[in-house]
Amino acid sequence: MGIILRQAAKSAVATYVGIAIGAVTMLYLFPKFLDAREIGLVKTIIDMSGLVAPFIVFGTGHVIKRYYNDFKENDTDGGIVFTNFLVLLFFTAVSSVLYYFLKDLIAGAFYDKSPELISYLYIPLFGGIMSAYFFFFRSVSVVFLRTTVPTILNTTVTRFSVAVLLILYGFWPVLTRTEFVYTYMALYYLFPLILLLIYLAWLNQGRLMIPAVSKMKEIVKRTSQYNFTLVTASVSGVIIQISDSLMISSKEGLVSNGIYAISFYMVSVISIPRRTIAEISFPVIRKLILRDNWAEVQDIYFKSSISQFLLGFVAFAVIWFNADDIFELMPNGEQYAAGKYVILFIGIGMLFDLITGVNRQIIEASKVYRFNLFVNIILSVLAIVLNLILIPRYGIIGAAVASMSSLVIVNLLMIFIVYHYFKIWPFSRQSMKSLLLIPPLIVYYFFQFNSDNPLLDMFVNSTLICGYSGLSIYWLKVSPDFNTIVHQLLTRLKR
Repeated sequence: MGIILRQAAKSAVATYVGIAIGAVTMLYLFPKFLDAREIGLVKTIIDMSGLVAPFIVFGTGHVIKRYYNDFKENDTDGGIVFTNFLVLLFFTAVSSVLYYFLKDLIAGAFYDKSPELISYLYIPLFGGIMSAYFFFFRSVSVVFLRTTVPTILNTTVTRFSVAVLLILYGFWPVLTRTEFVYTYMALYYLFPLILLLIYLAWLNQGRLMIPAVSKMKEIVKRTSQYNFTLVTASVSGVIIQISDSLMISSKEGLVSNGIYAISFYMVSVISIPRRTIAEISFPVIRKLILRDNWAEVQDIYFKSSISQFLLGFVAFAVIWFNADDIFELMPNGEQYAAGKYVILFIGIGMLFDLITGVNRQIIEASKVYRFNLFVNIILSVLAIVLNLILIPRYGIIGAAVASMSSLVIVNLLMIFIVYHYFKIWPFSRQSMKSLLLIPPLIVYYFFQFNSDNPLLDMFVNSTLICGYSGLSIYWLKVSPDFNTIVHQLLTRLKR
C-alpha cells in the first residue's frame, strides 16, 4: 500500500491544484464570460466525446494495465504496448466511419431542445479520438508507476489553459463563439496529449519494443476476450456517468445542462481520492492477485475504503455547508443556485462510491472481470430508464437522483461480487466509527455561523468543519494511516 499512497498523494496534490484552478474557472470565469446556454454547449460536447472515446480506445488501455506484468520480458514490455497501439489505430478508423454515418441520428436527438449543438457535431469525434489516445498513453505511464505527470497534464495544465482562454475571450473578444469552442476543445484534448507524448518519449528509456508478428498474434489472442468485455463495460460505464448530462440537453435544453454542470463540478471534487487511488492501485492489485496474495489485496481494499471516504466526506461537508455562499459570490449565481440540491444527491452517491473502496479494480484485475460487463449493462439501462422517468418530472434534480441511485446500486453489486468470490470486505469497525462523524455535523448545519459576509462565513464554517473532522478522526483512530502521518508531523515539529 506504501507505493500506492505515495503515488496517490502526489497525484492528489496535482489534482487538487488543478481543481483549485478549475474552481476559479468553472465558478467564476465561466459564469462571468459565458451564459448558461454556452456552458451547457461546452459540457454536452465534452460528454459526447466521452461517449465516443471507449469505442476508439476499445479497452486497449485497460489491457496494458492488466497484462503488462504477464508479457513483460526482462526490462521491456514484451510488445504489448505496440500491439495494442495497432488495435487502437484500427478502431480509430472504424469508429470514425461509423460516426460519420450516425451523425444525422445524433443530430435528431438534440434538434428540438438544443439546436445550437448541430453545428458542432464533428467536435465530439475529434474529442473522442484525442481522449482515447490520452487514456492509452496514460495507461503506459501507469504501468511504469508514473501517474503524477499525466494527472498534472489532465488537470492542472488543461484547466490553466482553459482559464487563460476564457480571460482572453472575455476581455479581448477577437474570437467568435465558434472559434472559441474549437480553440477550447484543442486546449482541452490535443494540448495535454502532445505534452504526454513528449513525457513518455523521455520516460521510455528503451522499455517498449516492436514484437514479431507471431508475438502480436499471441498477445491479441490472449487479450481479445478481455478487450471485448472491457469495451462493452466501458461504454456502459460511460453511459452511467454521462447519461444525465446528455439527456438534460436533449429533454430540457442547454441552459439546464449549464446549471447542472456548475453544480456537478462543485461536488465532483470529492471523488478525487477515488480516482487517484484507483488508478495507481490497479497494477499493484493485479500483481498481488497473480501471486495469490489476497491478504494484501484485503488490506488495500480496507484502507482504500477508509481513506477515500474520510477525504471525500470532509470535502463534501465543506462544499455543502458553503454552497449558498459560493452561489452568492458567483457571477449570475442566483441562476445557478437552482442546482443546489444536485450537489446533495450527487454527493451522497459519490460518498457511497468512496466508502466501497477499490471494488471495481479488484474485479477487473481478477478472473471474474466479466462481471464488470454484466453490472455495467444493467446499470446503464437503469440509468437511462431513471433519467427518462425523472428528468421530465423533476428536471436537473431528477437527473441527480437518478445518478445517485445508479452509483449506490452498482457499488452494492460490486461489493456482493467481490465478497462472494474472494471473501474480502471493505468495511470494519473503523468504517462504523467514521459514520460517527456525521450526526454532529447535521446538527451544526442548522446552527452554522452566518453573517452578511459570505467570505467570512466560508472561512469560519470550513475551519470548524476541518478542525472537528481532523480531531475526530485522530481521537477515534478511524484511519491508521492518518494517525501515522499526524505522529510523523508532530515528531518533526518537536525537532
